[in-house]
Amino acid sequence: MSRMLLCTTGSYAFGSMVAVEWTQQPYRLCRMPVEDHHALVHLAINPTGAVPSLVLDTGVRTDFCVLARRLTLSYCQTEKPLCTANA
Repeated sequence: MSRMLLCTTGSYAFGSMVAVEWTQQPYRLCRMPVEDHHALVHLAINPTGAVPSLVLDTGVRTDFCVLARRLTLSYCQTEKPLCTANA
């Protein structure tokens, strides 16, 4: 699975970076300056212009809670039998 996390240094996207690192799966981190949030190339990925944006093969996740849940469910089903995906 190819993953790309778009974020801005100093934003609340840090939690997303921790969540992606926790899965121990490969991903590409793309840090962008604040002024690029509304650049056409980013708006094509996330029409709201917000960060974080996690680009997956299955689509784009832009809300931290949705992003974290998706990563947790994916990770728990494939890697860690002690995880509980019901939380």
